[in-house]
Amino acid sequence: MQGAFKEELPVKESTVAEGKSIPGGMFAGVGEFPSTVSESAGSEEQRPVMPDFKPKPEAALRFSEIPTQRYPKGSTPEQITHHSLDHSYTLDLMLEQSYGNCEGDLLGELQLTFVCFIIGHVMSPTVYDAFEHWKLLVKLLCSCEEALVSHQSLFSSFITIMHFQLK
Repeated sequence: MQGAFKEELPVKESTVAEGKSIPGGMFAGVGEFPSTVSESAGSEEQRPVMPDFKPKPEAALRFSEIPTQRYPKGSTPEQITHHSLDHSYTLDLMLEQSYGNCEGDLLGELQLTFVCFIIGHVMSPTVYDAFEHWKLLVKLLCSCEEALVSHQSLFSSFITIMHFQLK
């Protein structure tokens, strides 16, 4: 079984073969190791002891796509203006394409992106991606008028979620 990182810490073969567990969990005793080591005996240059973990591409978080088509094909200029001001069409399209019309999944992704941003997920680029996606989802949900009537439970839950996220 491969981990989510390219570089992994070595494990003694005897520990694995004998089925021994590491007391205190996988990070037990980490504080006992020096934080840096010298490159060579006479060198003043230091390098970190801990490996530089780089996420594998298949382990990265993938957020759903927000549709770029903001209005239906064949719309009149008046309809294009309407859909540019009210993003209910984009919300309905996103719910249909990405979530199978499950409003709870959209709210779950909103919460996941917020948590990844706040906790500062292990991978630095993901923190920025999570924050940007969270902003896009909030902007989409805050710019819907017609959807307020057709998706009342979605917006009721969205207001509750925003209350606790911004608290």
